[in-house]
Amino acid sequence: MQTLLTDIRYAVRAIAKAPGFSAIVIVVLALGIGVNTTMFISANAVLFRPFPYQNPDELVAVLTVDTRANAAGSGSFSFPDYYDVRAEAKSFTAMAAHDTRSYNLAAPGAEPERVEGERISATMFGLLGIRPAIGRDFHADEDQPGGPAVVILGDGLWRRRFAADSAIVGKAILLNGASYTVVGVMPERFAFPADQQLWTLLQLPAADERGGHFLDVIARLKPGVNMAQAQVELAGIMRRLEVAYPASNTNAGADLATLRENEVGDTQSVVWIMMGAVGFVLLIACANVANLMLAKATARRREIAVRTALGASRSRIVRQLLTESLILAALGALGGILIALWGNDLVRSALPADTPWWMRFTIDWRVLTFTALVAVGTGLLFGLAPALAASRTDLNENLKEGGQGAGSSRGRQRVRGLLVVAEVALSLVLLIGAGLMTRSFMAIQRADPGFDKSNVLTLNLYLAGPAYDSVQARTGLLRDVLAQVAAIPGVRATAASHILPLTRSHTSTDIEAEGQQYRRGEEPHVDLRVVYGDLNRTLGIPIVKGRALTAGDVTDSTYAALINQTMAARVWPGEEAVGKRFRMAGDSGGPVYTVAGVVGDIRGRRLTDPPENQLYMAYTGFETRTMVLSVKTEGDPLALVPAVRRAIRDRDALLPVFDVAAMDAVFDRSFWDKKLYGALFASFAAIALLLASVGLYAVIAYSVAQRTREIGVRMALGADSRRVLSQVVGQGASLTGAGLAIGLVASLGVTRVLRGLLYGVSPTDPVVFGGVATLLAVIALVACLVPARRAARIDPMAALRSE
Repeated sequence: MQTLLTDIRYAVRAIAKAPGFSAIVIVVLALGIGVNTTMFISANAVLFRPFPYQNPDELVAVLTVDTRANAAGSGSFSFPDYYDVRAEAKSFTAMAAHDTRSYNLAAPGAEPERVEGERISATMFGLLGIRPAIGRDFHADEDQPGGPAVVILGDGLWRRRFAADSAIVGKAILLNGASYTVVGVMPERFAFPADQQLWTLLQLPAADERGGHFLDVIARLKPGVNMAQAQVELAGIMRRLEVAYPASNTNAGADLATLRENEVGDTQSVVWIMMGAVGFVLLIACANVANLMLAKATARRREIAVRTALGASRSRIVRQLLTESLILAALGALGGILIALWGNDLVRSALPADTPWWMRFTIDWRVLTFTALVAVGTGLLFGLAPALAASRTDLNENLKEGGQGAGSSRGRQRVRGLLVVAEVALSLVLLIGAGLMTRSFMAIQRADPGFDKSNVLTLNLYLAGPAYDSVQARTGLLRDVLAQVAAIPGVRATAASHILPLTRSHTSTDIEAEGQQYRRGEEPHVDLRVVYGDLNRTLGIPIVKGRALTAGDVTDSTYAALINQTMAARVWPGEEAVGKRFRMAGDSGGPVYTVAGVVGDIRGRRLTDPPENQLYMAYTGFETRTMVLSVKTEGDPLALVPAVRRAIRDRDALLPVFDVAAMDAVFDRSFWDKKLYGALFASFAAIALLLASVGLYAVIAYSVAQRTREIGVRMALGADSRRVLSQVVGQGASLTGAGLAIGLVASLGVTRVLRGLLYGVSPTDPVVFGGVATLLAVIALVACLVPARRAARIDPMAALRSE
């Protein structure tokens, strides 16, 4: 212990004696450790922090799947299927279902508000192991059909809307025009499953429509039962349901996923890619610091020789130098945490408002442990090679008076050169990745969504409650509101639809074209949009053939529809689609629809998705209550928000308006993740480029300083400054060239990992590869020119006298 304390005291004195050198090392390490800590905070929030439920490892998501070959994706359960699976499955201690539902919250004297809620089984909170902070949980028998209208509030809604009044329990509030009794308030921050603010009960009969899939299901595994065993049991249950109910359950299976896998999805791979990118930054920082430490070790070789002559062993010297490295790494880690605090705030500000509640981007013991391990690993990584090199010393040579001026050994020069080559190669990989992400982001921004997004105001209505139970009542409100909005000066067109493009929401169904035969489960699958008004004119969706939907189509007896070009080509290939007839799959007694027109393809859920079968149907006979108003304006759409709100309030003062935005903003928000990934990659690449440039400059500058006497002798013997300049630049160019060659080869493999994140650009795009390599070469040349010009201006006599 005493020896360790002595090493620490000596290391602190050595660090303090070279404040400039120490500051540079600490800053470089702080950058490397800081970006890694920033990224790990995100990884911890998404991948490692346990879900805030009781025994979260026992919780699984139960999903429906299509058992046909090559079928992709997973879905939800119908209520009867969920009821049957819950009754038959023996692998679980409990199973509960939930379904997202919006609510209009109205109170006397207060502005009506739309809140996001969730309908849940009465046993859901018990299954999760979460109890209300105030009041009680739902009772087990309250989710039966005809059960009481009760609600549990979220802590945030309770504080904001009800002033944290604990007496709210037992009182009634108005939701969707109906009275609900508050029975409890959930703990602070709880917002299951994502950002919900209140919870009501699923009170559906077991005989509900088996073909309606809308329930998400969570279960808790029994002790001793693993997911594979539960999966086998589920498969057997679903096969029995398929035999019993072929009309709705053909090719219907079930699958299990951990709760984290189900919630995180593709984000997991993105996080690991980003962690790999920041790992490159840390390696570059270590190479940089190792070069600096090698230079410092060379300058201290006489001191080390004296200590060796006085009896210090090589292991003692190595331990002392490693102690200095570890202290520098610890100081760099402290600076890295400060950088991570700032970086984490930037990342959080770029996340959407509906980020799941359980993702907490904070510094906890996992983050601190990670940072400490990185600091120790970094200290050993950049400190070990210089320490070993410095401890191999020639006593006779280094104790000579003139030994101070001798150049460093060729071995050390090679090590420094290899470190620079590694920095350049790693920087090139990161820069190419950033270039690909930037080109991808630019391609997305230029992508054609298939409609005109300029000068369009969008706002959402939720037509809930007894007043809007009938289609006629909902249609009447839409008719009156759109008419009033259309009369506002500056409005060119209005329409309403139950889904807005590029919001990742969708409603899908299967259809059967008249005169065509399909195998069960292979009917054409379409994305459905319910519209009122002239959506084509409002959003600029071109009509390719036929006509648009009109007010005359909104009746109980006329069933006209529009389809997109992709659906026309797939369902009726080589035929005229206008005038063709179809009905909903499995609904032989339902209405027959006629194709009134064919419209252009639009990007439905994501800009990066290929066009899908798209079906537009008039707002009649549908139970959808959420409608998005789209208003085409002559100028800034946001300037008309007050007037549009007044028009809606004049028709129904208790109807809340929410999610008000210009369509341009909706378009930008649709690829927020691509923008964030690109910005992170660009930040990592910029740091890497800075570190690599500084590292190359330092190596060349140090080489020039070590060769001052040699250069002076050569110039005294007739070498001109141009030749000296070219030789010094050539040294840097050879290191840069080697790094570029290695980096290009590595990039060809590494960038393939980015394939899933790219749009409109190949992972081996020659423009990016060539442009980035050229940029790095130019910057490296500039980094070499400064010490080269200094070498070319060396005074031969001054150089000889200095020795």
